Amino acid sequence: MQLTFPNLTSDPELIVQFALQNASNTSIDIISVNGQLVRSIDLGMKEAGSHHTTIDISNLQSGMYFVSLNSQGSRLIKKLVIE
Repeated sequence: MQLTFPNLTSDPELIVQFALQNASNTSIDIISVNGQLVRSIDLGMKEAGSHHTTIDISNLQSGMYFVSLNSQGSRLIKKLVIE
């Protein structure tokens, strides 16, 4: 599983690229530094391979967040800073 996006952004939309080794139900969560789930996006069943999705982050306050890619019981988390 791979997860790629800009770590620092001031854009109102976040383009997330990810790759899956196997077909599976997939979701992306955005979590505050306090551990609060601020956004959850259910992407449904995704085939193995590379994918991308655009997430509206215009209503999120500036600060640090964590983006979690969830697939087949696995989770990959990366830091995101919104300016």
